Amino acid sequence: MTAPLWVRVYEMVGFLTHLADAAPDDVRKIREAGSRIVELGREMMAYGGRTDA
Repeated sequence: MTAPLWVRVYEMVGFLTHLADAAPDDVRKIREAGSRIVELGREMMAYGGRTDA
């Protein structure tokens, strides 16, 4: 089961915060973050409303 969208958004914020603190110059991690942001953005654009209510 996939986590609710808002949980995935919070996870991304945490991932970016960790990246900024731990590896701000790590090209591989920056590209990974970009890829994950794009995927999350696609999910957000397709979001049709709460389905867990």
